[in-house]
Amino acid sequence: MKIGDKTISIGQESRYPWEGKIKLTLHPGSSARSFTLKLRIPGWARETPVPSSLYTYLRKSNQRPSLSVNGKEEKIVFDLGYATIRRDWKPGDVVELDLPMPIRRVVANEKVAEDRGKVALERGPLVYCIEHADVPGGKVGNLILPDDTPLSARFRADLLGGVEVISGKAEGARYVLKDGKQTIQCSPVSFTAIPYYGWAHRGPGEMAVWLPRNIAAARPLPPPVDPSPQKTDP
Repeated sequence: MKIGDKTISIGQESRYPWEGKIKLTLHPGSSARSFTLKLRIPGWARETPVPSSLYTYLRKSNQRPSLSVNGKEEKIVFDLGYATIRRDWKPGDVVELDLPMPIRRVVANEKVAEDRGKVALERGPLVYCIEHADVPGGKVGNLILPDDTPLSARFRADLLGGVEVISGKAEGARYVLKDGKQTIQCSPVSFTAIPYYGWAHRGPGEMAVWLPRNIAAARPLPPPVDPSPQKTDP
């Protein structure tokens, strides 16, 4: 990049968007130069999934971005969403930005009727979905994800060219007949959620971004079909 008539180069190392650690090495030329470096801190790292009340996080996170220069922690000073550092930069100065990426549950504004009582999963800058290929039986529309369900993330090099996935156990809801009455029965279902951008590459089937948080918002499957032969009148 150019600052006046001087060329400044910056080397970047990261595994973004799978990891939030970003390392910048500055090369301002043969001598020190004074300028302001601005690093964007995205809304999802500042408890703001979107710049409106449309979506919010179900729970607050106590993890915050951190910034250091040459291994020494820097206080993050915000300017319109950017962390700003003004100093005399020397060749080889290293800036490290760490954007924590916990798994977040996102809820929609209550005025969005279709998403009421439901939750979506997000990690870092990516929204996730559950697809038929990652659920036993391929049924997604009847899944429930309670708020206290443990979730974990790991990198899958063998999937979709390499992606970070979220795994856990949901509840599969189905209508059953019991004592002549129809009731809802829930059974644990293991699932893997993939980044939303990667769906529809493994054949046709069900997919969901928004999952019911409890049985009130669920869409249970119909009762299983009785496989026994039906009697007919002679």
